[in-house]
Amino acid sequence: MGQKSEEKRQFILKQAREVFAKKGYRAVTMKDIVDACGISRGGLYLYFKSTKEIFLALLKQEEEKAQNRFAEAVRDRTSSAEILVWYLSQQVEALFSWEDGLAAAGYEYAFSGGDVSDQTARLDASIRSLEYLLKVGSRRGELVCTDPHDEARAICLAVEGMRILSHTGGIRREDAEHDLTYLLQRLQISQGTAFDRKP
Repeated sequence: MGQKSEEKRQFILKQAREVFAKKGYRAVTMKDIVDACGISRGGLYLYFKSTKEIFLALLKQEEEKAQNRFAEAVRDRTSSAEILVWYLSQQVEALFSWEDGLAAAGYEYAFSGGDVSDQTARLDASIRSLEYLLKVGSRRGELVCTDPHDEARAICLAVEGMRILSHTGGIRREDAEHDLTYLLQRLQISQGTAFDRKP
């Protein structure tokens, strides 16, 4: 794919992301995306054959961005404890800024019978990353963790549960911060100002 084609593909994804974020997964049609992009239906079909294909491309793009942010955070921080505090603070931000994200559409996709193997793989990858972080931190004496796998799984599932609750109004920001602070305290990490919001 040439540079102009890739730029057009990225433009379509950017516009489609806004449509999915606003309308969810099932309500979006190819016409919605054609209208948002200001291109012909044929022009859209040169790049994508269905809304599902577009949505899966968006989910893949989101995952790559998340991995890059995590890798950058690892480079910029010196301790495993610091990385974990950063990671959880990012989760709090994501929980309460979902209007511009794809989380709600992702749940709708999963609940409508979509293939969730990618989502399961992402959860497993998150657990593995956190488990590694906890092992390193424990070995260095930066935190206390007797079972890194189970602790990583508990953290990831707690965050996932909070993500669902944040979409239904079932959790307030201060509750999420309190619960994630509790997880840090269990590891004997002081969260400091991780969850402080800028005015």
